[in-house]
Amino acid sequence: MRSSASFVAVPDFIFISVDSDKLLADKRLTIDVAGVRVTLPLRGIVYGGGAHFVCRFISKRGRVWYHDGIVTGSRCVDDGWLKNVRDPRWLMSTRTREAVLLVYARR
Repeated sequence: MRSSASFVAVPDFIFISVDSDKLLADKRLTIDVAGVRVTLPLRGIVYGGGAHFVCRFISKRGRVWYHDGIVTGSRCVDDGWLKNVRDPRWLMSTRTREAVLLVYARR
């Protein structure tokens, strides 16, 4: 699904609500800022389902980390490298949860 918007300044974050099973996460989001194309990398995904939320964080180097406060406590679990993700559907679910929010952020 494609949508368009224009910005007058580069936002620190863009949050995209996932309200369709047809939406797939892109590793990068390109936006128009005052006529200039700017790319924001994917930095996080929040997953819902069950009794609580879990998430994946993506580091600046592209490492994917999984966190579930109930299961992993204060630790994050290494989920590999974003560059190795070939199927965007992998980003849209984790363990028994489905993506509900995508987070893109400035570098």
